[in-house]
Amino acid sequence: LYPNAPSLNVDTRPVGVDFPFYEGWLVNSTNKGLFSVAADSFFNHSDRSLSLMVLYLARYASGLTPSTVVQFSPVIACPLLVLAVYFFVMEADDSGCTPSLAAFLTVSSFHVSVGLFAFFLSNWMALIELYLFMGFYFSWLRKKSPVRMAAALLLSISLLFTHSWTWG
Repeated sequence: LYPNAPSLNVDTRPVGVDFPFYEGWLVNSTNKGLFSVAADSFFNHSDRSLSLMVLYLARYASGLTPSTVVQFSPVIACPLLVLAVYFFVMEADDSGCTPSLAAFLTVSSFHVSVGLFAFFLSNWMALIELYLFMGFYFSWLRKKSPVRMAAALLLSISLLFTHSWTWG
């Protein structure tokens, strides 16, 4: 929200390089059905198909304009990133205040500032999935739960369709 503050962005221009792409894709998918949108995202934008579907479902569920959905998606993505890092560090190294310190450093990291100002939403969603995957993987190493391993496997596969460059 900070880059969109009226004192900084007087003309209320979209912030970030990817903002027009996400907004344009949501505008083009406005009058299409779910299966048509899914086919379009998976065949024409296979590098970030799942993140586009998340934005489409958020727009469909909320009824907001495409611009509003894209503009306010960091309000959800940023806290989710912080919680995912907290979960990952808590499962990897359960020593006192380390998870809290990692969460605090995430809030002040370049992932958040670049995510807000460059609008790399697919990258943010993939980082959330990556930290959750690693958290479930480390949890599985300790507890040997098949449910945790299945969650890690599903998150790893979904990471491929959210932002393929983060997976590879």
